[in-house]
Amino acid sequence: MAQSGHLRPLPTAPRRWAFTNTINHYAFRLPKGRTTCMDCGHSWLMNETVDRCTCPNCKAKLKVKETYTRKCQQKCS
Repeated sequence: MAQSGHLRPLPTAPRRWAFTNTINHYAFRLPKGRTTCMDCGHSWLMNETVDRCTCPNCKAKLKVKETYTRKCQQKCS
């Protein structure tokens, strides 16, 4: 554990890969259609109800959840 402080920082490409492939990506949609990307925080109006969408700002492929929740909390077991 003490030696972990002496490791070099992780390069950008592996960090980007880990972010896109290890966590779930969600868009929270309110009943009136206001949708928020949980990756970049961009918010837009989406009138149709769909299971998946793409964020117009960061182009992330997101799973849509209809909820009033404002924060996405994930943890691994």
